[in-house]
Amino acid sequence: MTTQDAVEGLGIELGSALDLGDDRRELALEGSGVEVKARILPDRLPEIDRLPEMNRPTLLALNQINRAFYRTVAADFSATRRSAWPGFARAARHIEEALPGDTAPQVLDVGCGNGRFADALLGALDEPFAYLGVDASEALLAEPRARHAGRPGFRFVTHDFVLRGLGEVLDRERFRVVLLLGMLHHVPGAATRARLLGECVAHLAPGGLLVLTLWRFERLERLRRRIVPWEEIVRRGGPTLDPAQLEPGDHLLRFGPKEGPLRYCHAFAEEESRELLSGLPLEGVDDWLADGETGDLNRWVLLRAV
Repeated sequence: MTTQDAVEGLGIELGSALDLGDDRRELALEGSGVEVKARILPDRLPEIDRLPEMNRPTLLALNQINRAFYRTVAADFSATRRSAWPGFARAARHIEEALPGDTAPQVLDVGCGNGRFADALLGALDEPFAYLGVDASEALLAEPRARHAGRPGFRFVTHDFVLRGLGEVLDRERFRVVLLLGMLHHVPGAATRARLLGECVAHLAPGGLLVLTLWRFERLERLRRRIVPWEEIVRRGGPTLDPAQLEPGDHLLRFGPKEGPLRYCHAFAEEESRELLSGLPLEGVDDWLADGETGDLNRWVLLRAV
């Protein structure tokens, strides 16, 4: 399969683009008596705008589940994720080819966790670069902050990008590379995922690369056995939610042994992936499967701003 065939399989037209402009608008995500503001894209992406909003109390509950998960298991989770996945090597080659040689490009890593992809880029790129890692987990960020303390151009920011827009921490910054690796399955709601991607597009420099992965955990029997009923989160004292308000593909996944911590994960159907990515005003660059014990548990997608 050629790169063009693979990218067209996602419904992305090579070389196509739309003008985003610099406008923003406010979105209020309130639920359970909580109101937060997020800066999002204007009415320029009809594919995004037509997606129905997830029930807001449900969105907040799912986000709470994952925030609690990472507070509980940050050290153990980080210990099993010290290096980049095998699929990253192919992405790194694209990134190296796309970077300008005359300036230190900026890299944005959304959902950076313990900063392992920052480390991988340092090992893969010959040229210096500036790096901004954004994550909602203070516990996970403590490690890369200590590891890269004093490194010029490296920043790590705590920010819940599910409930609050990236614009709050990015202002008008533009990035040569934006990474969304191993994190989109934790973002509740199709509309929320689309808005996050839209914000990332808005902060791409001309010619910049958007690099993302979609976790295909439902393809592996060992991981399917870790899916538990939604009632289990209530039994353990977690937030109450109405399963009828969940979207297809939403699951509660156990981490580790039988009574291990629970996390919210979304499984992407093929048609859903096409709809999510075809609405982006970017041109397709590459698309491949890699990683995990079967070599295909992540779908990697590279897109370029034009």
